[in-house]
Amino acid sequence: MRMKATAKLAVAASLLTLGGCSVTQIDSGPLESQIAQAKAGDFGTCYTQLHAAANSLDDAEAGLASVKAVKGVYAGPMYDKAVAAVEAAMKSRAAADRACNARTAALEAQMPGIEAALDDYKTDLESFDARIQMRFSFPMRVDSLRSGLSGYQYYDIALELIEQDGVRRKIMHLDYVYSSTCPCSLELSEHARATRGQLATPHSQRSVARISIELDCDAQCLWFEDLIDACRRAVPTETQVMVKREDEQAFAELNAANPIFVEDAARLFCEQLQGDHRVGDFRVIASHQESLHSHDAVSILTRGETFSQTS
Repeated sequence: MRMKATAKLAVAASLLTLGGCSVTQIDSGPLESQIAQAKAGDFGTCYTQLHAAANSLDDAEAGLASVKAVKGVYAGPMYDKAVAAVEAAMKSRAAADRACNARTAALEAQMPGIEAALDDYKTDLESFDARIQMRFSFPMRVDSLRSGLSGYQYYDIALELIEQDGVRRKIMHLDYVYSSTCPCSLELSEHARATRGQLATPHSQRSVARISIELDCDAQCLWFEDLIDACRRAVPTETQVMVKREDEQAFAELNAANPIFVEDAARLFCEQLQGDHRVGDFRVIASHQESLHSHDAVSILTRGETFSQTS
């Protein structure tokens, strides 16, 4: 029992105290600088680091729980250092969260300017209803699957402000691009290999999910990264940025481990959205651009009246 507990401590301690761990990445010095930048308004420079700092503590907190679980069996400087490191990082994350929230409030304060533009549009055209949409490519740095390289993935995002029948809604659209491997084709390929010794490859294709959500203005801010992360949890076979041979092999393995029909993809995206209280009505349009068929396979799921239609 002592050996098992000590091994558990060693794993936790290696996560929390050794060089390159998630805690050292958000040491108080650099983080304080990031917070200062956020408070000063230079949010674009430091937001990515702040977001990563907040997310990186998930594993660290789990490690802290492991360390505390074996305190009675093994205690000493390593234990104290591990606990102090994580608790300090947790305080730093709270400070980062406050800075992010302050900046969010400042950004939201600019929304009346957009709404005023919508008012002017309605007045100039003598229109009862109106909408404004802003489209852009949002960059996120992502790591390769196996080679240790990294690069920027660009996500097509649109923000939309709609007024209809006197009611205003804020909508976010995201295009998430992924690879889909046909489960049926995968089974048939394995059958050919097993019964006839014939090498066969299942068909897979680039696929796109258009995620459209109505933002709950009374809820906590939903960041672009949050929505992207939800898509990755639903369907992990996102197309890659940096690819060496080992990454291509890893991607093939990932696709084989996650074969998916278009209907199942839509359901998985829907499941992630339903579990987020910040999301109101939503629509998922999953499109698999078939390499076997001459047509695309498309599945649509909606919640609420915002995205409902008669046909």
